[in-house]
Amino acid sequence: MDRLGGSVGVSLLATFFQVSELSYAATLVSTDSSLSLSSSQLGEAALHGFTETILLLTAAAFVGFLLAVLLRKDDASRVLSRGKP
Repeated sequence: MDRLGGSVGVSLLATFFQVSELSYAATLVSTDSSLSLSSSQLGEAALHGFTETILLLTAAAFVGFLLAVLLRKDDASRVLSRGKP
């Protein structure tokens, strides 16, 4: 089950990266008069996709950290209150 969750997560991140990169490349094409992109513009689009994906991962990790801290504090107080006579 862990492998299935991991593969779904990786595929979602790859899809997010691809959509972010393509939307940035489309923005570059619409602002440029030509219909093709140079290699530096393609690199810029890829860098934008990586940056957006890393920001998404950072935000998800931060939310997970906050939930872990909040839920652990609540569970610890419940366990301590059950242990008292």
